[in-house]
Amino acid sequence: MIITISGTPGSGKTTLAEFLAKKLNLRIYLVGELVRKIAEKKGLSIIELDKKAVNDKGIDREIDKIHAKLKGKDNFVIDSRVAFKFFPSSLKIFLYCKPEIAAKRIFKSKRKTEKMGFKDTLKELKQRNKLDVLRYKRHYRIDIDNPKNYDLVIDTSKMDMEQMKSTAFSAISRFLQF
Repeated sequence: MIITISGTPGSGKTTLAEFLAKKLNLRIYLVGELVRKIAEKKGLSIIELDKKAVNDKGIDREIDKIHAKLKGKDNFVIDSRVAFKFFPSSLKIFLYCKPEIAAKRIFKSKRKTEKMGFKDTLKELKQRNKLDVLRYKRHYRIDIDNPKNYDLVIDTSKMDMEQMKSTAFSAISRFLQF
């Protein structure tokens, strides 16, 4: 079984990936962590890397190496904005969260690469999503926010993380019939 998780920033992608990997005894791949490492290595913030990536396909080629390594493998969950494209037979999940709520989550998590006040976090989150949508349309010719690309779409805006995990697992169980 392969589960791909995409979604808007702050929607709970990593939390859900970690939960499902543990619950279903699957390997886990967190592409967001790789992106943060690339940004740090280049001395850029996440937003600066996103801006650069819109016109520099080389950044996505570096990120896509993780997708390429997984071709032909099974039994994993991957948190990646574009994994659904690379693994078309996977269970494709999309998480959405209203920007104001997502920004609160990111702000509270105090990620070391994203140190700023709430208003700036919200502004950056909206900008990141716009840049990602543009970037993936340009480089991959896909709309990462189109629900038609996914088997399961969950709005996590009004859920805490436990509710999100429970809702997702329940839906996945029905979907996979186990």
